[in-house]
Amino acid sequence: MNGPIAPLIQGHHHLLRLPHLSPHLRAILLGAAVGALVMFVATDVLLYENLTAPVQVSTVNWYTQGQLFATSHGFAVHTSQAFNLTLKCAGFCYRFNGAALGSPFHLVSTQIFYYPSEYVNLTARAPSAGYSGPLSVILTVG
Repeated sequence: MNGPIAPLIQGHHHLLRLPHLSPHLRAILLGAAVGALVMFVATDVLLYENLTAPVQVSTVNWYTQGQLFATSHGFAVHTSQAFNLTLKCAGFCYRFNGAALGSPFHLVSTQIFYYPSEYVNLTARAPSAGYSGPLSVILTVG
């Protein structure tokens, strides 16, 4: 037996083989260990997926020059989670030069695309505390 742990188990390697257990019992123990691991991972995933999303956006209202420009469906995210918002604005995007978000949301980045199709893409971050209501996006004209 070679390797860094060889001196530690030298003379005791027979314990690793479990020669005193029948092959049938070893298979049952191995199956139980794998089953316990699968159950642990499945429970962990289920608990994560069932977490409540404390930030509930009812609608996304897009404003420009003080007027409602467009409305999008709402969504739910977790607190402090980053998310993207996209608005197709063919024929109008050339007028926009930036954006801002209504409180308590935080704008991370703004991208305005003109080719091959015109749209505004925002990356935002949800508030660190729970929120329920609309999200206002203010598109600035330049």
